[in-house]
Amino acid sequence: MVGVSLHNAKIHPVQDTLATFICKDVNTLKRVQQDWDFSPMFEDVCDYHYAIKFYQNGELKKTLRVNLVCNYILVEGAAYDFEVSDLLKYRPYYRQINWSRITFKDQEVLKQAVKRIEALPNVYPYFDFKPYLFSGFFTVRMDRLPWNANRDSLARAFRKQLIQDYQTREVYVAPGFYFVQGDYQQVRLEVYCEKSFYEEYEEDVQAPWRSHFEYIDQVQLIVVGLSKEGYQKIMEPVLKPKEGEIPPQKE
Repeated sequence: MVGVSLHNAKIHPVQDTLATFICKDVNTLKRVQQDWDFSPMFEDVCDYHYAIKFYQNGELKKTLRVNLVCNYILVEGAAYDFEVSDLLKYRPYYRQINWSRITFKDQEVLKQAVKRIEALPNVYPYFDFKPYLFSGFFTVRMDRLPWNANRDSLARAFRKQLIQDYQTREVYVAPGFYFVQGDYQQVRLEVYCEKSFYEEYEEDVQAPWRSHFEYIDQVQLIVVGLSKEGYQKIMEPVLKPKEGEIPPQKE
């Protein structure tokens, strides 16, 4: 369990003492799982003080968001009562951990960074980094699905089908947006791949392939447990100047 302190217009004193923290004790996490059973409430319009993220074997499984002033926790769009004491109850088992915000303007450097970061122990992606192992993505549509269809399971099943149909593992699928109309759910899935794969695909395309840098000039990754110095070290083979180039000078 990782708690990432977020910027908020009303900074809470707890953020100064806890900062960004991690809890890896299995017995404590089992207690959290049992104890965090809260009453539903109507969500206030408040910023969040913490993103509470749960990982398994380094892979992000769930994200909760907490407001310590309005006293609620948000779980997949549903809000529940949550007190500061609920967060502090397990404080003896937390330890502080740093995090870095890293900006990229080059697709190949971004790919190499994600590969190296995912191979590191005790380093956690703030969001899913796997899409950046590929140069871009396109969107497919699936209409008239049951209103309660699980989008994560659907994405996994769709990727499995793509691998089977196209004989390649060089593709990754993630849930996109969705909406419900009556008894049916309309789902959009993001398919991350190289452009050559997209050019072979001839199904229900909602939006064509575009690179990660199509409409933006940079991509930003947030990494928990990795300092900027640590990032520079693992990226030395990629970032070192090419022969004949003059490396940038420090100011």
